[in-house]
Amino acid sequence: MTPYYKLPKDWYKKNEHVTFIGPEGLISHHLIDQFCTHHNIKRKSHLISSTADCQDLRAKLATQSLFSEPEIWLIRLAQDKLLPTLNLPNQHPEKKFIVYGCEKKPKNLEKTTSQLLVQTYYMKEPYASTMIQSIALEKGINISTRAAKWINLCYQGHESLIPSFLEKTKMVYNTQSVSDEQIKPLLSASGLLTPFDMIQFLSDGPEKISVYFKSIQDTQWAGIYWSIAQHWRKLLQCKENPQQLKTHFPWPNQQKTANTHLNCYTYADLSKHLNELITLEVSLKGFGKDNIENHLKVWLLKRSIELK
Repeated sequence: MTPYYKLPKDWYKKNEHVTFIGPEGLISHHLIDQFCTHHNIKRKSHLISSTADCQDLRAKLATQSLFSEPEIWLIRLAQDKLLPTLNLPNQHPEKKFIVYGCEKKPKNLEKTTSQLLVQTYYMKEPYASTMIQSIALEKGINISTRAAKWINLCYQGHESLIPSFLEKTKMVYNTQSVSDEQIKPLLSASGLLTPFDMIQFLSDGPEKISVYFKSIQDTQWAGIYWSIAQHWRKLLQCKENPQQLKTHFPWPNQQKTANTHLNCYTYADLSKHLNELITLEVSLKGFGKDNIENHLKVWLLKRSIELK
């Protein structure tokens, strides 16, 4: 297994089946973004929560149509023990595989597969802000360590949104060097409705969340979707292993909200909700005819009624 910091710079060019072992966070999301950006083909998400799901996925792969398109399959495992059962080919003429969600490597896995196994870690300061600065440079902007720390704090627990925030910053200012004073208003604007605020409001009932919907801009729904989906994935992992709560939700206010949700739902409930969110991803990426905003509102209202 290769630690992420020992990967060659062009690792995503030489591999078509990559499995990430470790907690989800800034590192894993950045590496997945690198892989998907380089290959630039249609992405399809799969949630694997049982051995039956593994069998169904292999069956889909074996019965692909002659007219099927090249795709990246983003495969999220709900349990570590499912990784050996997944047993996907290391190469496929049309599919590339990213497998993630596995916290610990199962025993003897390297003896049964030749896929690239990458060890990732949960990144804390000062390494997190250094990583954010590195991602910013890849996006074409230069930010200070202070600004990187602000960004890390603002998106704590929702690190997958950091690359899109940096892209937005680049588009707004269209300059290579962005000052702290320029970063501040963008973080403040996102702070009017952060994804974590929406997650917290789920417990306040449908009346309050309906009012909150009116303050959301059209461009914010994508960020809310990804944050809600990531939050539900973390809840699923914590339901499976309660000891992971502080790993996935390091801040006290995050833990309080997560515990409220965990106490309300069974593992089966959380898995069903996450599958519903994954179905909406097609519309988010423009491949479906449905309006993701309307469907996501309905989904959020249902959860707020259950959690009240």
